[in-house]
Amino acid sequence: MLQRLLELREVVEELEGKYPKGDFGVQRYQWKQMKELESILEKPALATQKFQFEDLTPGHFVYVWELLKEELIESDFKTSIFAKAIKESMEARETILMNNPFFCAAVFADLHYQCLLNEEQQVLILLINI
Repeated sequence: MLQRLLELREVVEELEGKYPKGDFGVQRYQWKQMKELESILEKPALATQKFQFEDLTPGHFVYVWELLKEELIESDFKTSIFAKAIKESMEARETILMNNPFFCAAVFADLHYQCLLNEEQQVLILLINI
């Protein structure tokens, strides 16, 4: 929706000129904020598309998840409150997910992505086998 509004910026600004008392009063700083928000949301949107693959494995899920977190941290928007909120929300969900021994076992079973588990998670998997 933001993308469409930004595409129609010229039309909205033209309507502002014709109808000064209308509800089209979008300030210059608001256009800038919308553009920044669109850029921030682009990365999670692409990750969401990858999560919807039919043959997504738990290991690949964790890989895409970690890449997204890294992109949010290292992007031009690392100072953005919104990017920080997304990252913090992801970390809270990650704690719950990675404390699930069965999910960790599924990631561990995927040889390509075993390295994404830390020692504590690998020990948790070994305890399941006991």
